[in-house]
Amino acid sequence: DLTTCTNENFFTVDILVFSVDAPDDVLACDRYTLPSLSEGKYYTESGGKGTLLTAGEVLTTTQNIYVYGQNGMRFFCDDENEFTVTISTTPNLPYFADIKKCGSYTLPDYTLNGATVGYYRQPNGVDKINTASYTYNTPGTYTVYVHATATDNSTCVDEKEFKIFIYPLRNLTISGGIICVDYDTGITTRSTELNSGLAPLSYTVNWYLNNTLVGTGSTY
Repeated sequence: DLTTCTNENFFTVDILVFSVDAPDDVLACDRYTLPSLSEGKYYTESGGKGTLLTAGEVLTTTQNIYVYGQNGMRFFCDDENEFTVTISTTPNLPYFADIKKCGSYTLPDYTLNGATVGYYRQPNGVDKINTASYTYNTPGTYTVYVHATATDNSTCVDEKEFKIFIYPLRNLTISGGIICVDYDTGITTRSTELNSGLAPLSYTVNWYLNNTLVGTGSTY
């Protein structure tokens, strides 16, 4: 008698290896251009759905991008990787005019929506000026740099500069005089002239009485 019965057959297992590119997340200023892929295609939705994007297209908004691809015909393998493109807006600082002041000048607080802004003594955000040093009261010429970075991406930068000119205050010595007024009529019978001693072509001199402007000129 036969104690065992055996039979044998065989089949082939094909292992298909397939993978698409896996880009890193991207932080960009204002726009980002999609680079070429070695494997896979760009889509706006998972699974090869949504809008097909091509290398060279420019993105201007923050979004998730999917790299999807598949190979084979009757039997196929697919692969997908996702990455995020974050687009930050570069700050746009206005023009800052030079400042010319006598005696002293204090930097105003300055803010810009969506940006971190500061005053600096050197370009490229070097040597920040603390608020305690905002006042310039020593005669001289100073260069101030206004440096702004996007709050969500410090590489998105704008910078402007301006100069501060502090001129010394002149020590005025003005001699007084005697004015005579008739007691009965109120008519001035004797006047006097006050002289600032300043050159009229170099200085504008204003004369005040009880905080009211009463005259302009080197003499009054």
